[in-house]
Amino acid sequence: MISNCLTDEQCDYLLALPGAELRQWLAQFPPAQLQAIHGQLQSYRTPKERARLWLYEFVQQAWHIVEPDKPFITGWHIEAICRHLEAVYDGTIRDLLINVPPGHCKSRICNVFFPAWVWIRKPSARFLHASYSQELSTRDSIDCRYIIESNWYRERWGSIVRLTDDQNQKIKFSTTEHGWRMATSIDGRGTGEHPDFIVVDDPHNVKQAESDTERLTCLRWWDSTISSRGLIREVRKVVIMQRLHVSDLSGHILDRGGFDHICLPYRYETGRMKPTAIGWSDPRTESGELIWPQIPQQMKDAFAGFAPRLDAGQLQQRPVPLGGAMFKREWFKVVRELPAEASNAVRYWDKAATEDGGDYSVGVLIVEHDGLWYVADVVRGQWSAHQRNATIRQTATSDNRRFNNCLTVIEQEPGSGGKESATFTIRQLAGMRVRADRVTGTKESRARPFADQCEAGFVRLVKAKWNMQFTDELCVFPAGDYDDQVDASSGAFAWCLRTPKHEAPTSVFVPRDPGRFGVHIDRDGRSSWWSR
Repeated sequence: MISNCLTDEQCDYLLALPGAELRQWLAQFPPAQLQAIHGQLQSYRTPKERARLWLYEFVQQAWHIVEPDKPFITGWHIEAICRHLEAVYDGTIRDLLINVPPGHCKSRICNVFFPAWVWIRKPSARFLHASYSQELSTRDSIDCRYIIESNWYRERWGSIVRLTDDQNQKIKFSTTEHGWRMATSIDGRGTGEHPDFIVVDDPHNVKQAESDTERLTCLRWWDSTISSRGLIREVRKVVIMQRLHVSDLSGHILDRGGFDHICLPYRYETGRMKPTAIGWSDPRTESGELIWPQIPQQMKDAFAGFAPRLDAGQLQQRPVPLGGAMFKREWFKVVRELPAEASNAVRYWDKAATEDGGDYSVGVLIVEHDGLWYVADVVRGQWSAHQRNATIRQTATSDNRRFNNCLTVIEQEPGSGGKESATFTIRQLAGMRVRADRVTGTKESRARPFADQCEAGFVRLVKAKWNMQFTDELCVFPAGDYDDQVDASSGAFAWCLRTPKHEAPTSVFVPRDPGRFGVHIDRDGRSSWWSR
């Protein structure tokens, strides 16, 4: 069936025609197309009607008023936020928490368009909007009033929404139906006001979020001032923000529960949110897919330069403490070189097989000497399986020249595929000390013993270019995008502990007849060759 045959302008024109003229105009079309046109005209709503019904439509039509030089860029996340604000308005959702990266229109939608749209339907509604800064809160209040006083808005709904003359200020203005919108700041004015909607946008300053004093001031304001506002009016609350700290207002709300939660990381990660009360969840399916691919390249470049801690919090909505969740940056002391006598060395490989994308393959070399643990080298890359195996072979050869008796350990993934992969890699290292390691337990539990040694001051980093990247990953674990270096470090440390310092090299040879020889990996991860 043909659909959407007519433009909005054509629908407006045709519906204004007298019946006889409309029938005459329709007579020119074949039956199939005529049926589609009839259906479109019957279901058609004017732009004004659509803007009144749907917030997302209202945002698109009113966008030019506040952003005359910047065209509206559609985004599924904008439509999703609008749909949930509609659900807050109609009572389907009472309390809503939205975590979204900066620069993704959250302030415009919630503080500027949402009140102006609600007043079309209910001009007596009362709004209390708050941010960490009175200046930012006032900015959005002015833009909201600018829409309401625009010719575009007045021509459509001027008979419904009229602002009073005696209460028409930057931070508070009222309608003739006793509705009002007030702009305030954290720990600012709010006592004595009883709104229908409380909207809190970015309650924490990025530069002050690590301050316990500033953060607790916000939480006290929320628990004391805001918790008692609007109860007699069955107030609905919306908090929309980027994550800045594990104990920020979002963390505080999530700990207590009771809010519908939309969590939208900049790059998609599976399992980050469950469906909301209206049945919505993140529509992305590909790991790493951007929330808003159409944003300017300049913004993408800026985000790419975020430090790991800011990337985890502001972009991915997974904040970690400043010093790291399990590892802290100050624990790592850097030395210029290894002690000359150091010889108890283990290189542990955490393997991946994705070229130019996905997870990294990482080999971390740890050397034990005189009660200290030296992270002596890190090899890391996104390689194909062939490139990875060649790199492992080349690195193992170099390690054995350097330490004479270096142990190479290959992480064995669960299942038969993991065993076959480990077996193949071990075969490539014939003549060297090599083991396979079947890991058990969580990544955190495996990393804890190494973290304890770091905290106790017994770990050193040998100065090299990889130092910063290494510590950056460890200091956001387990909330970072990657944990390959953590896995390889904890594995190398564990095998240093279980490996005798002067163990003789394992005698391994390459068989001439693969059908008569093979490698066996026992339950402890030890490898041995068998023959028929």
